[in-house]
Amino acid sequence: MKVNNKWLVVLLLAAALPLSGCGFFSKLRARDSLNKGVKAFTEQKYEQAAQFFEEAIRLDPEFQVARMYLATTYTSQFVPGSPDPKSNEMADKAIKTFEEVLRGGAREVRAALTPEKRRGEMVLVLSGWTRKNESARREA
Repeated sequence: MKVNNKWLVVLLLAAALPLSGCGFFSKLRARDSLNKGVKAFTEQKYEQAAQFFEEAIRLDPEFQVARMYLATTYTSQFVPGSPDPKSNEMADKAIKTFEEVLRGGAREVRAALTPEKRRGEMVLVLSGWTRKNESARREA
C-alpha cells in the first residue's frame, strides 16, 4: 500500500497542531466569545454580553479588546444619579476595567477607540470620581 507523501504531511501536522498550539485554540475560542459578546451587546443583552467578554478574558488574559468591550458593557448598565446599588456596582466595575485597559497599554485598543468613545470613557471616569467624592463629603 503506497501512502501519498502529501497526506502523510497533512496527518502529521494535524496530529502535532493540538500539542503545539494550545494557546492558539484558546485565542480562537476567546475571539469567538468576543464575537458572541458583541452580538449580545448590540441586542442590548448586557448581562449576557458581560459573561461572554469575561469568558474571552479568561481564555486570553492579554485580550485587551475584550476587556474594553467588557468595560463598555458595564458602562451601559450604569444610570447616573440612580440610587440602585447595581447601577453603582456597574459604574465601579466599569471604572476598574477601563483602568485595567489603560494600564495594559494596548495600542490596538487605543487605536480602536474613536474620539467619541474616548470622551465617553472620560465622562465615566469623572462621574465615578465625582460620585465617590460626593459620598465622602456626605459622610464627613
